[in-house]
Amino acid sequence: MLTITELFLMMKKYLLPAAAAAFLGAVATYLGVLLVRDYTCTLTFQYNYEGAEENLAPDGAGTLDPYQMQNPAVIHSALDRMGISTAGSDIQVEDIRNNISISKVYTSQDQEVAEAAAVLGENYALKTSEYRLTYTYPALLGENYGKLICNGLINAYDDFFIENYYDKDVIPDFMQNIARSNVDYLDLASVIKKNFDDVIATLNDYAAAYPNYRSSRTGYSFAELAELYQNAENDLYAQLEGNIRAGNLARDPELVVKNYTTTVRSLLISEETYNEIAESYKTQIKTFYDSYKATGLYSQAAGTQVTQNSSNNRDQNVLRDYEHDFETLINTYDSIVLSYTQQAALASEARLDRTYYLNIIQALQTDQVAEDTKTRLVEKNEALLQTMTEITGRYCGWANESIDELFDQIVAEDIQYLISANVTSDISIPFALAFAAVVMGAMVMLAGMVREVLLKNNPELAAPGEPESENPQPRDREHAAAYEQYKQGFPEFFLVYQEMQAGIRAGAPRYEAYVRWNSAQLGPVSVRQMFRYFGDLNLMMELNDWIVETVCRDVRRFEAELGVAPVIHINCMFSEVADFGMTDILHKNSQASGVAASCLCVEMDGRDIMSCVREMMLMQKMGYPVCVDHFEDKAQAEEILAIFRPDYVKVSGKIFRADEAAPAGEGLQNRRDILDYLKTTIRSCHENGIGFCISGIENQEEDLLIYSLDIDYKQGYYYGYPAAMDDLLKELRETAE
Repeated sequence: MLTITELFLMMKKYLLPAAAAAFLGAVATYLGVLLVRDYTCTLTFQYNYEGAEENLAPDGAGTLDPYQMQNPAVIHSALDRMGISTAGSDIQVEDIRNNISISKVYTSQDQEVAEAAAVLGENYALKTSEYRLTYTYPALLGENYGKLICNGLINAYDDFFIENYYDKDVIPDFMQNIARSNVDYLDLASVIKKNFDDVIATLNDYAAAYPNYRSSRTGYSFAELAELYQNAENDLYAQLEGNIRAGNLARDPELVVKNYTTTVRSLLISEETYNEIAESYKTQIKTFYDSYKATGLYSQAAGTQVTQNSSNNRDQNVLRDYEHDFETLINTYDSIVLSYTQQAALASEARLDRTYYLNIIQALQTDQVAEDTKTRLVEKNEALLQTMTEITGRYCGWANESIDELFDQIVAEDIQYLISANVTSDISIPFALAFAAVVMGAMVMLAGMVREVLLKNNPELAAPGEPESENPQPRDREHAAAYEQYKQGFPEFFLVYQEMQAGIRAGAPRYEAYVRWNSAQLGPVSVRQMFRYFGDLNLMMELNDWIVETVCRDVRRFEAELGVAPVIHINCMFSEVADFGMTDILHKNSQASGVAASCLCVEMDGRDIMSCVREMMLMQKMGYPVCVDHFEDKAQAEEILAIFRPDYVKVSGKIFRADEAAPAGEGLQNRRDILDYLKTTIRSCHENGIGFCISGIENQEEDLLIYSLDIDYKQGYYYGYPAAMDDLLKELRETAE
């Protein structure tokens, strides 16, 4: 006869095998259902501008083609945004296109009117500006796959829509693209001048078209951005050109003189040609108009009352013919005068340019500037070019951010989207999984209990040997040292804290905690080795308990001495968060120490967080902030944000160092792509109330790269090394004094 206690012990013994069987049964059932299940994602989009119902483009002249949403170029761009490559992949553009259908959406009222008109034998043309895209895909790809594809299509189609229907000009970061080596100083200055003028003209065009627009992201209007560039040209470029002219700077003066001499000859020919053409037009003016005016007919025609009424049709016809001939003569004369003016202006411009180059040639041929003066001016110009590169790069980011925001607003007003995902199969996955899990778990639990009853009644059936201990014993010197630390309360362990500096958006003091072990037997032990030792001993939760307890104690010290409680980031692995173990540790220690839950931020690798979303969401509900590290994977970031909203995310500064081995020029392009991605990600995070931090910044170059980013915190060895709490408090007290 089994007692209640024996029954409970049996259930406890076979709980994990039963759970494993339930899990495997659920997985097998899930995979089976996926083979016969499809998802359908529906994207409804509507054009809101005038003329859309007539299939007119926003400018009212071109033709709107809503079916371009399934254009292969749009689909390919959407996949690129998701980080999906079609090369060697089962996901192909053509397959997606074949599974997309687009149909018009009519209101019920329009349909009723059309049916009534058909009954009466009348023709009623239905019009609409609303369309529905449906995309059907295998359930093996996951329910969120369709949403990701549709989100990608929205962003890609917005860009396609802007490119095809709007006149969007972007601002080039021209100082990054100008080749400086083997280019003469005067030619370099000319190229820079032209780029400055082109950018200013583009921004002034935007200012004229959108005079009341001001970017909420950058705070600038287009007129102010144009003024920034104009000031840079008036100041930096003027100094650059002035130094060149003052020092007669040229890499190869003889070659410059030779080239400019050729240019002068060409300009002289152009000037003479334009003058000859202008003189020809001037002669035409004299022969055509002066003789006509001298006859007195001009005064007679000018005084004629062309609106005079005539009593007969013949007089009216004569008057009409005379008026037409007079107008033709006047238009011909105006055309000749305009042509003369244009050719004369071109001749004058060629003459001025020729004089400019002649002055340069003369200055170089009679150059008496000392070499040390030239060297000093070259050094000044190099510094000016570097300053110009930094400033125009920053201005370029602001300008393009403002332009992107403008066109985002325009497209958002012109196109409205609504996404909904619907499962087409009638098989309920939750029910199938629950049923399979219950059946498999119950069968294993029942089999285990039957086995225990048989063993109790027939002890001879038991296998020989002793059962394993619940916790493995230390197996070598390193593990023995780790186990001894656990038994003694971790006396050789200590924490250090690295500051997370507030960025553009200020916030509470924030630090990341790191655990260190300076072993008397082993010396300094790396974090990786430390975690391996304690993981092998099944003592990770005990180590985390000590870490959280120490953090809480240091938070109280910090608050007591400085009057403000910091937020401490505590790193956790998936295995520590699973089964709510870390949640219990946080709750126990924060309650015992009186530290607010908001001061303990759980930081977890984004590559693992999808495995324990439920646990992280529980932490948030209990008031503990959650930070997702390694957020630089675009596809993974979109997957996380689709189902989970952390309080903070982190991107490692290593992404700026990943392209150091790239060929010349490609690294810069990669960095610009990374900055564009970061700006988009930061904007998306802030729109969803998520803070953003960039960690791992190690040098000034990386700090300059993130200068214009709207980040909340930045972190790295460039700003400071981790320090113990005693040293940290001492430094803060000295700074405050």
